[in-house]
Amino acid sequence: MIGTVLVALATIQNINPTPTQPTTYETLMASRVPVTTEDITDRPYRVVKHVKRNVRKATLLSGNPSRTKLENELWERGRAAEADAVVNARYIDDGVWARAQGASFVEGDAVKFLTSEEVQALRGLTPSTK
Repeated sequence: MIGTVLVALATIQNINPTPTQPTTYETLMASRVPVTTEDITDRPYRVVKHVKRNVRKATLLSGNPSRTKLENELWERGRAAEADAVVNARYIDDGVWARAQGASFVEGDAVKFLTSEEVQALRGLTPSTK
């Protein structure tokens, strides 16, 4: 009986999920809300602003904010900072009281991706010395 329950729980929770591919610049920019928990390593960027948001549920009887809601709130902050995307997003649970109140905290780095001219300038190259 206990073995059956453990197998059922392992199946429901998917304890050994298949690894996912890392988020790339292209996949991030193709998404409706360009927010990721990962770092983007295939395209240089500069951090415009560290953005954060404390999101609470609408009423005491409402459900806790969904991850989609949290990502939308974080992207609103990033877009206001004129960023292209938000990377390294973190979802923080402040404990039992916060869960009971339906509060969730989310933060990340609002970034602007560098143009090829900016990358060359950082390397000390001018466009004429390609």
